[in-house]
This record gives sequence, C-alpha cells and structure tokens, in this order.
Amino acid sequence: MPKALLFDFDGVIVLSEHPRFKIMQRIARDNGLEIPDDYFKKLVGTTTRNFFATYFSSLDPEVTEQIIRDYSAEFKDNIIDHVTPVRDTTEFIKQYRGNLVLGVVSGNDTKVLHVMLEHLGLKDRFSLILGKEHVTTHKPNPAVYILAAKQLGLEPKDCIAIEDSVSGVSAGTSAGLEVYVFLNGLNDQSEFDHLPIAGFVRSAQDITDIIS
Repeated sequence: MPKALLFDFDGVIVLSEHPRFKIMQRIARDNGLEIPDDYFKKLVGTTTRNFFATYFSSLDPEVTEQIIRDYSAEFKDNIIDHVTPVRDTTEFIKQYRGNLVLGVVSGNDTKVLHVMLEHLGLKDRFSLILGKEHVTTHKPNPAVYILAAKQLGLEPKDCIAIEDSVSGVSAGTSAGLEVYVFLNGLNDQSEFDHLPIAGFVRSAQDITDIIS
C-alpha cells in the first residue's frame, strides 16, 4: 500500500504555464530574443534557467541573466495574479483525511510554492514541500523525488506521484515511484506512450480511486 502522495505544482495544483510562457516571450523580445510559439511545450516541466541553457545556449549570458531577472520580477514576484488553481486537485487536497502523507515536489522556487500554497489555503495540508533549491539537478533528473522519499523516511516504491509533464514523469519513474499523469487540457495521453506510467487522472474522484 502507498504511504505518500506527492504532487507536482505547476500543471497539477495550479495552471501557470501559459501566462509564464507569454510573459517570458515578451520579456525576451524586449531583450532582442524571439521565442517561437512552438517552444511552449519545451518550457513545460523545466526550470527557466534549464530552458535557456538547453535551447538558447549561444545567447549572451548577460542577456540571459537580464531576461531571467525581469521575468522573476514580473511573474514570480506577482505569481498570485498570474495563476489559476486546478479545482479537482485543490479540492481533493483540502478534503483528504486519509493516512497518506501529502507532499509537493516541484521545480518551482520554494518561495513561490509557499506563497501560492498559503494563498490557496493548502500549505498546512502538506508534510513536505520541495522546490528547485533543494536539489542541484532538476526534473527529468530523479534527484528531487529521491530526496522526497528520503526526507519522509520512505522507499520510493512507497510513494505515488502525480505529474503532468514528460520531464516530471521521467523524474518520478526513474526514482522508482508509481507515477500517474494528470490530464489538465494542456497535455495529451500520447505524449507519455514511451514512459512506464501507472495511468491517467482527470478528477478528484480519479485521485481517490488510485489511493484506495
């Protein structure tokens, strides 16, 4: 039986990727860089710094740093204004009174996680909140999930993760967790055909079913 249920944040608890991408595009354009619309999927599930390191590695480092600073000032520092809570997962978390430990395992800034979870009235529901500062290598690397299990005193196989991106699923499955994909309208089942997922969830009832 599972002992912990771990949630990704962006795309599972809140929807933030579209406004994040649009703001990043505009700030990049102000700094002389065009980010094509079809790069949206490349951004989902990865950190901003990894995104630029992977797809714009030849960009002047000073320009990269300026874009990241401006992006952080506009988006991350005003995160509450830019994101929408995911009703099914937030309602499940608020109402859950079972024996599983709940945690958040994200590539987002820990400060952002705490601010948003407090705003949503969910922070006290979690025994563990891990953000990008807790590890030096990020999803799809499994480090953050390995750390999550360790900090909870559990084996990875005792944990279920709910993710929405290929990079997040790759991190969870590589760490040895049972991983489900939350279908949020921005992803598609076919994206995960090559990954050993346990299944898909679309609603609070689906989440209840997988832990029953």
